[in-house]
Amino acid sequence: MNVLVIGATGSIGLLVVKEALAQRYAVRALVRRQAKARQLPPEAQVVIGEITRPETLAAAVEGIDAIVFTHGSDGSGKVGAENVDYGGVRNVLNALGSRTARIALMTAIGVTNRTGHYNQTTEAHDWKRRS
Repeated sequence: MNVLVIGATGSIGLLVVKEALAQRYAVRALVRRQAKARQLPPEAQVVIGEITRPETLAAAVEGIDAIVFTHGSDGSGKVGAENVDYGGVRNVLNALGSRTARIALMTAIGVTNRTGHYNQTTEAHDWKRRS
C-alpha cells in the first residue's frame, strides 16, 4: 500500500511516517521545503508541494492508495485556518480526482467546542470539522 502523509514533518506526521514504514507501507511525504525532509527516515519518498497550491499536488497523489492528513494551520488566524485546514484537504482531494484512496484526517483536541475562545478567535475548529 502506498500512503501519502500530509504534514509529514510535524509532530504527529513524523510519528505517522515512522509507524507506516514499520508496518511496511510505502510512504510518500509531502513537504514544503527540501530542508524539512532531512528529519524524515530515508525510506520515505519525499515530494515537494504545498497544500494551498493545487498545481504542486499532482505528483504527490499519483499512485496513492491512502492519505493521512496530519497538517494544521499553526494559529495563522481565520484566513490560515480556512486556507490550510479546509482548503488544503479540498485541494488534495481535487488533485486525487476520481481515483479512490483511503482517507484519514487528524483533527484537533476540542474540535467540537464551537464556543471556546480559541475557535472564536481563529475558526480553526470550524474549518477542521468542515474538512
